[in-house]
Amino acid sequence: VDMSAVGLRAGGLQSIQQVLALACPYLESLYPTPMPEELPAGHPVATAARRLAQALGLGGIRVATGRADWPGAASGLGDPVPLVISPALEQDPGGAEFRFWVGRALCGAANSATLLDRLSDDDLDELLDALCTPRPMSRSAAALKKQLGKLLPRKLRKQLEAITPATSPDDLRRYRELEQLRADRVGLVMSRNPGAGIAELAKAEGIAAEANTATPRLAALMRYVLSEDYARAARTLWV
Repeated sequence: VDMSAVGLRAGGLQSIQQVLALACPYLESLYPTPMPEELPAGHPVATAARRLAQALGLGGIRVATGRADWPGAASGLGDPVPLVISPALEQDPGGAEFRFWVGRALCGAANSATLLDRLSDDDLDELLDALCTPRPMSRSAAALKKQLGKLLPRKLRKQLEAITPATSPDDLRRYRELEQLRADRVGLVMSRNPGAGIAELAKAEGIAAEANTATPRLAALMRYVLSEDYARAARTLWV
């Protein structure tokens, strides 16, 4: 599915995504993903997840189950992409809830946004500083740059230092919000049942199914489901 079909435009914030897209393939050892119980490639859950990954243009994936008290799914850095899934989702790998959470997680991998689940805005700012500033001012960013120097090819390091990403607190907050919105929207499209996907997010936000309320995040997704952008993305993927 074409990622632009979700109708999301990050504008000037694309410089952050550009930096992460260039650097993330080399950062797996710095930000490893624990894979507690990896599933064999032929397992029904791994097969279903692989189909969703292919729809998003991803190559191979590795699938593992997480803790019993952990909801949803999350992807990490690596090739094949590591994907950790809640045991509750294993019960129905063809279900809307499975497709929503796995599609949402894999969207992060497809857009080099998986680190947003692991890094605070301050941590992300420090990583961007270490990647793009020839001589970082802070001691911690300088130490991180030294680590990165052992992981990234010299030519790529020079390429990154020619980029000036948007890193103000407002820029980083907005970038995180846009990537969350993108993942939410892709998850809804992948689910084939957007009502189920929105119900899953409501549950994750602690909103009872019978409650007649919606957070701004959920209200925006409800409007999206009624839009031509959603209809176009769904046709692209499922027709």
